[in-house]
Amino acid sequence: MLTIHGLLERNARKFPNKEAFISKTACLTYPDMNRIANQLARFLKEQGIKQKDHVAILMNISFIHILLYSN
Repeated sequence: MLTIHGLLERNARKFPNKEAFISKTACLTYPDMNRIANQLARFLKEQGIKQKDHVAILMNISFIHILLYSN
């Protein structure tokens, strides 16, 4: 079964320069998206979330910008 994070990792390797997300204010490649997904995963682990726990994530479109520019 292919997961979302598995798909991102596969596409990050397969298409390192291809745009995965395009908006008026940002353009992200698959490796960028994979890095952001990994940041979120690390944050959730730090909060005590374990594998197979259910997590609801509420965000608006600017959330991705916060992740990008918070480094």
